[in-house]
Amino acid sequence: MNSGFTLKHDLSIEKHTASRAGFLPDHGHKPDRREAMQILLNDIRQSLPFDQPEAYLCQKECIGCPKKLMEYLENELLNWQEILDDGGVPSLGAITRLANTGRKIHLVLEKNGLVTPLS
Repeated sequence: MNSGFTLKHDLSIEKHTASRAGFLPDHGHKPDRREAMQILLNDIRQSLPFDQPEAYLCQKECIGCPKKLMEYLENELLNWQEILDDGGVPSLGAITRLANTGRKIHLVLEKNGLVTPLS
């Protein structure tokens, strides 16, 4: 299933992690792990409604809890941004997990009619 964003690189492990998760675009070169995580953080922030008020996320009937999921993801993004800012290098597994989490939360928001499907 293609969920919109793809990572196209020569390294097969990167292909099978971030691209399968759906959140890293092709930037014409193979990014290192720090750059890949920064790209992922930016893509998730652009793809999900972090700037929307709570009333937008909390509607009468929900599948899952979009508000709590967005709060969780926001905390994850802030944590990884701080790690990157401090010079930390994420593992490929960490990049994959965050991409999968972002994709799954996007699907929940999609089911609730809060975002459009990723292409």
